[in-house]
Parts: sequence; C-alpha cells; structure tokens
Amino acid sequence: PGANGTQGPPGPAGPSTINTTNIYTNVGNTTTGTINNFITSIALCDAGDTALSGSFDINGTAEIRTFEPLATENGWNATALVTGNAGGGGNTGSVTADVVCFDNPPPHL
Repeated sequence: PGANGTQGPPGPAGPSTINTTNIYTNVGNTTTGTINNFITSIALCDAGDTALSGSFDINGTAEIRTFEPLATENGWNATALVTGNAGGGGNTGSVTADVVCFDNPPPHL
C-alpha cells in the first residue's frame, strides 16, 4: 500500500440556527377506534431528520394516554384510549399525531 494522500479542505459548516427555513411539520395517520380500544398515530420526519417536538388532535371520545418522541428521535407517537364517555357523544374516537422536524440535508420537499 502507498502513502495516504493529502488532506482535502474542510467542508462547509452545517446549520447552527433553528428557524423557519430549516424546520417543517409532518402530519401522521388518523386512527379511529371504538370503545375500550387503544389507538395510535405516528408522524415521521424525512429520513435523516430529527424530531424537535410534536402535537396531536383527538376527536370523539378519545382520551390521550401517551404523547412522546419515538426512541429513534425521528418522529412522534400519540396513543389514545377510546372511552365511550356518554357525555362525549358516542363510542368512537380518533387520534392524529404531528411532528416538528429539524431539516438536515438534503432539504425537505
């Protein structure tokens, strides 16, 4: 084997500021269920991006039980229980998660 070649120049610095040009929101699936069932929605970032925070929307008689980032830190999970609370208007409910992501290169489309 020959000697190593010369060191190339350093690459450009990566982003160091979080602002509206390098974050985006993805909405997950809407999952619907019936009384006494757990329902889950997961929202994912693009491959290589990182979840910063998340949110959820519940409808019907769904009550949120867990709301947390995925262990892989590339998405958000929202799990709800459909309670069938008579005061809530029925035996069905739904949950939809969303995730706010930091956009690492390549850019989010």
